[in-house]
Amino acid sequence: MKNLILVALLGVTGCAISTNAGICEALERQTKDTKSALLNNDVSDRVGEPTTDLIVGLYAACKY
Repeated sequence: MKNLILVALLGVTGCAISTNAGICEALERQTKDTKSALLNNDVSDRVGEPTTDLIVGLYAACKY
């Protein structure tokens, strides 16, 4: 149980503390395309709402 908690804690803090620049670079085009689709209402609310949260997180972590 302690190992599981440690792994979960390291995973969460790893995401919060640092960001892999390669991941941000690889996702930059897709992130911008997805943002454009959301702004043009090209997706349903069922997909759009969680995707908006994802885009906000990526913009915060990757500093696009």
